[in-house]
Amino acid sequence: MRVDLDFDLDDNYIMGVLLPDAINEVKGAVSTNKEDNPFFEDNSTFNLLVLNIMRHHYENPSTTSQFQKFEIPASSLSLIQRLRGDLTVWRLENLNTESESMK
Repeated sequence: MRVDLDFDLDDNYIMGVLLPDAINEVKGAVSTNKEDNPFFEDNSTFNLLVLNIMRHHYENPSTTSQFQKFEIPASSLSLIQRLRGDLTVWRLENLNTESESMK
């Protein structure tokens, strides 16, 4: 992300506002189940999507502006769909306690 203005101000804004918001936005779009949190750890698709959302919100900071606003990029929607599919597979491989108890 290209950072303008005062570096410290932008760094605090990015790390304190944009990053936590992007993480929550992505997790909320993919799953609200707390058991799925390990799925997101070290997940490159998740990380790319968080960066994509952060960049979008950084470049489009306000709902009221003199500049043209852009919707969330189509690539974000594609990544959300991919994460949802990957999550389904992950759940089958990692949370299938019923088959484990039958062994």
